[in-house]
Amino acid sequence: MYSCLFLLLTKIFSSNTKINDEIKNLLIKIDNTKEEINRCERFLQMNDESVIKCHYERRISLLESAINRCEDIFNNLCLIEHQTEKEKRHDIEKQKKDIKSKQIQIINDKNVLENELKERINTIKRLEEEYRKYKCIYNTSKLHLIVLKNSSQYEICDSE
Repeated sequence: MYSCLFLLLTKIFSSNTKINDEIKNLLIKIDNTKEEINRCERFLQMNDESVIKCHYERRISLLESAINRCEDIFNNLCLIEHQTEKEKRHDIEKQKKDIKSKQIQIINDKNVLENELKERINTIKRLEEEYRKYKCIYNTSKLHLIVLKNSSQYEICDSE
């Protein structure tokens, strides 16, 4: 009789210990997941995709205008070059060369900005996906915790 009682108590104790350990591990997982959710939320609040796009597109537009101005200046210099004397053509050639190098630099700057914009948007999309994943893990873990807590209460009631 005592051995049956001992076995029953041992089973109840080990069952409750396992559930308590599982609950504790789940609480840690929930806490870590909540931290990741908060990290994602902070990043996404500071990096609104439409604001980022607007900011970069404005800067890119300014660079495109500068590229067009360089092209206009270059074309005007070409017209002037044909109308000037040979001695002054050397100065105009130098100006044309300077304008073209400036235009190339602006084009490079524009390409860098466009690539930065793509990277930022990809990062935002990746974090939005992470955020959804962590929210799902968090909600699932919370439900699992509720189930575990309820089942541990039933086991305690059953054992009494």
